Amino acid sequence: MASSSQASLEGIWADRVQQRVTVLDNLETKCLSLHDAAILVGVSPRHLRRLRSTYQRLGRLGLVHGNVGRRPPNAVSAEIIDMVATLAQGPYRGQTQQALTRLLAEQYGLRLSRPTVHRILKRSRKDPAAARPDKGVGTEAELDNSFTEQSVGSQGSVLRRAHACG
Repeated sequence: MASSSQASLEGIWADRVQQRVTVLDNLETKCLSLHDAAILVGVSPRHLRRLRSTYQRLGRLGLVHGNVGRRPPNAVSAEIIDMVATLAQGPYRGQTQQALTRLLAEQYGLRLSRPTVHRILKRSRKDPAAARPDKGVGTEAELDNSFTEQSVGSQGSVLRRAHACG
């Protein structure tokens, strides 16, 4: 069962892998220097050399993080999430998150943190604005194969140089 946050995370990694492939291909064709390519990918030149080596050995799969698609061992199960959401909308309606957390521990033996209860309740609401995914993964320069998009700062000048090469 893939959750929407897991699917969006995998989408983010797919975008990141595509960006890295594009930059590494331009690095191999000498369109970009190692330093410029590292700026575009958002890593140090030393780490980019490691990525290039892995890409040459394993291809695209070598650029995907090993934990993508895995469920964290401390993740709350879907059954518990459903139970907490049902209790919060039913018999414990109107309780504060802190009180609900305490009641869950006392009555059901569920030792959840208040922020975890908050996330469960936020995602269980019908309001799409309340169910927005948590901020977590930073955004990097958006790239496509043609390098036509411009970004600000040092990445913009690097993109213009790469575009002129291709």
